[in-house]
Amino acid sequence: MSEPVEIWARLAEQFPSTSLWPLLLHGLGDGSGRPWASGELSPVAEAEIDALDPQTVLEDAWHGWLVPIDNPWAPGTGPLAPFGPGFPGLTAGQPASFDEVLPVDPGGSALLGLVSCRRTADAIALAGWYGSINRIGSAEVSAVLRSWEDRFGAVLVGLGFATITLLVTRPPTTEEDALHAAAEVAALCPDALWQPESQPSSVTRDCTLEAISRALVREPVWRLWFD
Repeated sequence: MSEPVEIWARLAEQFPSTSLWPLLLHGLGDGSGRPWASGELSPVAEAEIDALDPQTVLEDAWHGWLVPIDNPWAPGTGPLAPFGPGFPGLTAGQPASFDEVLPVDPGGSALLGLVSCRRTADAIALAGWYGSINRIGSAEVSAVLRSWEDRFGAVLVGLGFATITLLVTRPPTTEEDALHAAAEVAALCPDALWQPESQPSSVTRDCTLEAISRALVREPVWRLWFD
């Protein structure tokens, strides 16, 4: 385990008393250190996250990025199978717990940052991360991550120029729950569906929700990349 990851784990354990959430920060990879060194950040107020409903955010993203205007697929077929053009809704889950925080190494060299926040999910918006801007705003990402924190025990570990690394302490354990979780992942991060070859994973898969779901069952680390 690298030293930044060890420090991250110790700081994460102290979060309930410090309200400072640690993040492993990665740059663009071209030596520029973007976005951290260049200040490409646009912090969002917590109230903007509070005003958002995660299901509405995902429904809007589902219709805006996943379902074509001239939908060629019959309900239950195509990349969104077994679902149709309507967002299938949020799957159930269990409350998150910070009793045990496991270290996760997003890979590569990393800076260590601290974000003052009440919830770990808010760190993305409060830090002003801009990596998903081509698809969705940071407040919307934090709103969805709040819901994932509540239902899946998802904990934000790392941020890159356009990547998110999550520790998921209570991932879906059944095929049905994993399919609904895959629908949520694809709605939040459409590139997870349409560009699987670009996702931070060594596993080659098809452009389908079913393929995403197989990668989520009992999987404690979720890595998302935004185009």
